[in-house]
Amino acid sequence: MDDGDEKWSNKNDCFLITGTLNCHNETDLVVNITVECWDEDGGLRGDDDLMASNLTNLDGGFILTACGPFDVGFDDPDPFLLVKHECNREHLNGTQTLRLPLNNQLRPDGVNEIHLGVIDLFAYGV
Repeated sequence: MDDGDEKWSNKNDCFLITGTLNCHNETDLVVNITVECWDEDGGLRGDDDLMASNLTNLDGGFILTACGPFDVGFDDPDPFLLVKHECNREHLNGTQTLRLPLNNQLRPDGVNEIHLGVIDLFAYGV
């Protein structure tokens, strides 16, 4: 294994994830929503792992620092967001769950930032 590979192997790598939830500009439907980042393990690896969780602010914005031990090549990160919301409650009766896959590319410089911008929950229709 060369030095380039060693810095990736068996270490905690993190993603800084930012975004803003939107629901037809109804701010009361995007305040204090729990946004979770999970690492999908599935299959033989077992259950998915919670990497981070945080609440949205008054504008629906969120910041997550999602970390986990990844053995690159064997257990590359497969991060996804999980958001339970009631944006479409009038049409879909109650709480919906949005599962949003994220870019899983770990960068060698350690700057693993994912800026999602505005996520329109109504447009996802879930």
